[in-house]
Amino acid sequence: MGRLVLVNAVLDCQLIYHMSALLLAPGIIKKVDQRRRGFLWSGAGQTNGAKCLVAWDDVQKNRCDGGLGVKDMPTQNTCLLLKLLHRLHTSSSSSWAAWVRGHTSLAMLKGALKGDHWEVLRSLLPIYRAITTSSVGDGRATSFWHDAWEGCDDLATRFSVLLSHVKEQEVSVRDVIEKGLPNMLVPRLTVQAGQELQEVLGILQNVHLSDEPDVRECFAATADNKLQSGMVYQVLRGGGAVTDEGAGFIWKCRAPPRVQFFGWLALRGRLQCRANLVVKGVVPDDVCVACRDEVETSTHILFQCRFAVQFWSLLHIGTPASSPRALLHLLRRPHDIPALHFNTFALLCCWNIWKRRNKIIFEGVPATMSQFLGSVRAEAALWRHRLKVENRWLSQYCAYLVSCYPELLPDNNAWCKRLYKAAKKDTKRAVGECTVSGSSTPEDERVVADEHHVEESLTPEDERPIAQMYMTKSSTPEAEYYEKLVVLLSANSNHEVVKNGVKLGKQLVETTRDSGEDTVVWKLLAGFWSEMVLYVAPSDNLKGHKEAIARGGELITLLWALLFHAGIVSRPGEEDGAAPTTASSGA
Repeated sequence: MGRLVLVNAVLDCQLIYHMSALLLAPGIIKKVDQRRRGFLWSGAGQTNGAKCLVAWDDVQKNRCDGGLGVKDMPTQNTCLLLKLLHRLHTSSSSSWAAWVRGHTSLAMLKGALKGDHWEVLRSLLPIYRAITTSSVGDGRATSFWHDAWEGCDDLATRFSVLLSHVKEQEVSVRDVIEKGLPNMLVPRLTVQAGQELQEVLGILQNVHLSDEPDVRECFAATADNKLQSGMVYQVLRGGGAVTDEGAGFIWKCRAPPRVQFFGWLALRGRLQCRANLVVKGVVPDDVCVACRDEVETSTHILFQCRFAVQFWSLLHIGTPASSPRALLHLLRRPHDIPALHFNTFALLCCWNIWKRRNKIIFEGVPATMSQFLGSVRAEAALWRHRLKVENRWLSQYCAYLVSCYPELLPDNNAWCKRLYKAAKKDTKRAVGECTVSGSSTPEDERVVADEHHVEESLTPEDERPIAQMYMTKSSTPEAEYYEKLVVLLSANSNHEVVKNGVKLGKQLVETTRDSGEDTVVWKLLAGFWSEMVLYVAPSDNLKGHKEAIARGGELITLLWALLFHAGIVSRPGEEDGAAPTTASSGA
């Protein structure tokens, strides 16, 4: 994926200056494409077809259409040259544009200017007219038939029959008004042409020329009326709506770029699996190296190999049917896994399955399921920093503050510690009875032990991402696990905090079941914990936050600083929300 970034950032930009002024010859574009293609697939200046995993035309498609978004140079060249045309029609400060206007008619680009360069610009006029509209001033720079100056469409489209009776189509609005439209037509008109003529004459009656130049407008222009070639490129290449079902799944996630590239290859069935390698003569057979049962395709490696089947079954994630391509977007998310970042989690799992397969080939070491789960957890911990801050777990951060740094919270430090220890003790006692009740299974005991370990080792680094939380539950269904947990806590807990937590959890689960989706609940929780962090942030505890900054800083310290500078060091109702004088003077 790093090569793709370099292709877009370096190789594509080498000829930008030239493409902004000249139309590149096909031979030059061919040579540049050879260089870009060779670097993308092999890191060299050129490569052979065996190393090119996907056709170059597909690579140049927009990502929403199933490609990689590598620029198509002829289209890019066209878009950059359109900026010249736009400057001719809009720039009042360009001496070059002023000189051209004095030697040619902008409406048709015809005049004293000759040469291949001007012929190229004239050939681009239809595209420029299609992406712009014109407000008539003096009428000199607006084509009467081919510019959109009266409504959204040009008159050539609206009155095509009348256009076929015109002697000269390349005329400006001013030419038509001065000479008269009837004088520009052939002597005899058909009935329909006559009807259209009356309509056009009615339009001309409302046109009043002025001394001001015509004004060009374009959807891709900036506030200062400079054309954005990137937006025009997207339109010409058909970008916008997602036409490839898997494109959004791959590119609209928080996975690292190299993993997204891996997912793109898998989606196209172009991973370097043995089924593809045997065609190129690299390996003697196409049998899967892990199970030795079936042909090793992209789909087989990720979904159908015995180990992969066991893994997805463990997570209760449904896999797509057999296909030459690995249809990652058809993975069926169970109800107990939140939809948010599920595509990132799925790519994390597929990426680790692929790495396990490679270890078998190159190191001869097949990882066991427990080792594999550990590697997924470890990589998930690295990926968590790729999630947006608002998508991480503020609830865990608040729990971390209560357990580790209660002095940063507004309540009494000793009271906060006692409350936390009491609630924790009651929870451990209530849940711990699961291991001695006789109805538990070894798996239940392992899960409970996991939860105890999490509580005991809660540290600043333990803000575990969603994927890591899923991996903790192993083969126990998420809904079944939490249902048992709620029953145990409801029956055995004595602490008021634990009871209220169980009650709230039940209400949230019922809300999810009633609505049929968990989006409402997650939005509710996101709003609650965001408000909670802001609520506990105000404080006059300068010493505590000073020590937190010395340790490397905390999120609550940043919020505290912002609120402090706004004069907010207490909550509503506490001294009317006013900042104490001592704290202000101490700052």
